[in-house]
Amino acid sequence: MTTKQALNRIFWRFGGNDNSNPFPINEKDIEAFNALYDEHIERQKKQFHSYSLFAKLYTYQYMKILENDRSTVKDNFARKKIYNLLKKPLPQIIEDFQKSLNDSEQYGLLETINEGEVKHPATQTEAEKATNFEKLEKLLKDPENQCKFDGEVWDYKTVQELVEAEVNQAINKFQ
Repeated sequence: MTTKQALNRIFWRFGGNDNSNPFPINEKDIEAFNALYDEHIERQKKQFHSYSLFAKLYTYQYMKILENDRSTVKDNFARKKIYNLLKKPLPQIIEDFQKSLNDSEQYGLLETINEGEVKHPATQTEAEKATNFEKLEKLLKDPENQCKFDGEVWDYKTVQELVEAEVNQAINKFQ
C-alpha cells in the first residue's frame, strides 16, 4: 500500500468520502493524520526536485503527445501512453531504437536510388522500377550498402552501448 493509499484509507475511516460508519476521532487523531499528510506532500515535492531530469523529459513528452495526438490534459490518453512506455523493459526500447536506426539506413539507401525522393513502387512506372532496380543492384555490390539494405548496420550491443553512453553523459552534465 502506498502512503497516499494509506492516507486515503485513514481519511475514509475518519468519515471522509461519505463513510456512514466512521471511527470516533479526537484531536490527536486529526493531528496525526495532518502530520502524515504534510510529510507525504513534502516528500512528493522533494521527489519532484530530486528527479528534475526525469521531470523535464516527462513534461516535454507529455506536451508533445498532447500536441501530436490532439489530446487534452482532461483525458488520460497522454498519461497512459507515457506509462506504457515506462512499463516497457529497457532492452525492448533499445531494440526498437535499433530497428529505427536500421530503418533510417534503409530509407537513406532508397533516397540514393531515387535521387532524394522515395516513391512507393505502386506509383512508379515500369521504366522507373527497372531503372531503380538496376541502381539498387549496383549499390548492393558494396557490402556496406548490402548491410543497410538488410537492416544490419546497427546491432543491439552497439546501440545499447551508444544509449548507455548518451544517458550517462547527460546525467553527468546536468545533475
